[in-house]
Amino acid sequence: MKKRLSIFLWFGLISVLLTACQKGQLNQESETFSADGSEYSIQIPEGWKVEDDYKEVFNEAAVFGAEDQNSRSVLFIRAQKSEPITEAELLEQTEKELSAYYKLETGEQESFEVEGYPAVHYLMPSVYEKKAVWLDIYYIVTENHIINLQCYRPRDNSAEKQQQLIRESVDSLIQVSSRESEKSEEDSQSEPETTRQLENERLSVRITGSKVTDQQLILRYVITNKTEAPLIPLDEWQELFTVTEGTEKLSAMKQLETADDELRYLIEQSSQQIAAGKSMECAVVYDLHSEKQTITVQADAGKIDGSTPMQLTIER
Repeated sequence: MKKRLSIFLWFGLISVLLTACQKGQLNQESETFSADGSEYSIQIPEGWKVEDDYKEVFNEAAVFGAEDQNSRSVLFIRAQKSEPITEAELLEQTEKELSAYYKLETGEQESFEVEGYPAVHYLMPSVYEKKAVWLDIYYIVTENHIINLQCYRPRDNSAEKQQQLIRESVDSLIQVSSRESEKSEEDSQSEPETTRQLENERLSVRITGSKVTDQQLILRYVITNKTEAPLIPLDEWQELFTVTEGTEKLSAMKQLETADDELRYLIEQSSQQIAAGKSMECAVVYDLHSEKQTITVQADAGKIDGSTPMQLTIER
């Protein structure tokens, strides 16, 4: 009897151990997201749920987002259009960006590769929803973008395991397609307002996010300098775009008091010089005077390539 009981307990223990070993893995089925017509796939950890309203919940510039139903950890992904760059260029670019609102010396940094392209991981202590958390910031170079994945996770006994899982998720990132979005002539004529990227001989501008909050319009954009001389993003933006609320023309704010360190940094970027051949992510903010009027962002047709000017309409 004792022998049978021992065997039963032994098999029970093995079953528990096997079950524990199976937990904390990645989903076998990949999730997909797109950026500028390029398609990507990534595997997220088991138990995580894809957030459909990732722009509203996590970040207006996000292209994907998910949340762990157990630990309440969250992650979101953004994408900045870019040609492939070296590890040294990636480190220089990301350190400059992050040092504006993080003390990098308080965290850790690690370089590695994903699919043969350079990648870097910054591990930083942070705060999310008024709780102390670990923040994993990943930048991964691809054929067409620099992918930025950010994950906020609790500082508890599962922190190390969570970090390992997120790293495995990052390692699973694959660029499925590099084809640019293609629309038929009919689609182009019926939906000109959906075009968010414009070019001319001087520059390329892509609007990556729009948000109305606290009677302010926030527009994020990535600008690429195609000239051989430095440019000021905000000057070029105001030369190219007109923003109206109803029939009233709005003026961009040059300074903004905000607790959002990232937004403040992007606004400051708008007034900094962008070197020849380089790209920069920026933001511009407009004060709003009504809660009902429709907002229109209109590009000057005479200053862009193509016959169809961009018009972005934001309903209130």
